[in-house]
Amino acid sequence: MGIEFNSGRPSNVLGGQGGIQQGGIQQGGIQGGIQQGGIQGGIQGGQANNPFGAPPAPQASSGGGLVLAKGQKLDLTKTNAGLDFLKVGLGWDTNQLQGQNYDLDAEVFLLGQTNTVPTSSHIVFYNNLVSPDGSTRYKGDNRDGQGSGDDESVEIQLSRVSLDIQKIAFTVTIDEAIRKNQNFGQVSNAYIRIVNQATGAEICRFDLSEDYSTSISILAGEVYRHGNEWKFNAIGTGLSLDLAGICAHYGAM
Repeated sequence: MGIEFNSGRPSNVLGGQGGIQQGGIQQGGIQGGIQQGGIQGGIQGGQANNPFGAPPAPQASSGGGLVLAKGQKLDLTKTNAGLDFLKVGLGWDTNQLQGQNYDLDAEVFLLGQTNTVPTSSHIVFYNNLVSPDGSTRYKGDNRDGQGSGDDESVEIQLSRVSLDIQKIAFTVTIDEAIRKNQNFGQVSNAYIRIVNQATGAEICRFDLSEDYSTSISILAGEVYRHGNEWKFNAIGTGLSLDLAGICAHYGAM
């Protein structure tokens, strides 16, 4: 599958030294990312190891939704009759060290039964704004993470998601993180939240509050099918993969 990442962007995600060789498969690599908390740890169950039992019950956030802990899953459609239009908002604040600029990007992967994308067009991000089935739309690229509220967001119409798609995964990456020596330990107040687009009501929020100082990307969470319903899984796994490495893991080559 061919993927064009660089149209109109300063980052060099797949080509040359900025690509798979830099921060991707060879540096940290797919195996490194999996071994370091890893994508597989998030995909297979998404449940954090907790020797003291199940995660605590969700509490209400200031936005009115439930605050989830890492590993918690929440019924979306079963407990919200008629829910169809979702807004998935992601936010963060960055440190301004030595005048460096941080450019964080959200990406969405529409995955089939094998946890891979059917085509490269099933990756929705700054260079591909709409999924092939029209269900998932990327709402714009925030280059500096400044200001309050969601920095980037995605809108999803659940009823339009193709039947071969079982899971929608949300990641956040730092553009050119290796070259700039940047990581998510320099990012604060990061979160992912789910909003009922029809009413504007926040359904849930997951704060990414771990120490991600060895991570250049985060698998934040997933919306996935559960029978005839949709659920959300709060994952929050830090990865040593850049965008090229994540795409390779999800089957986009």
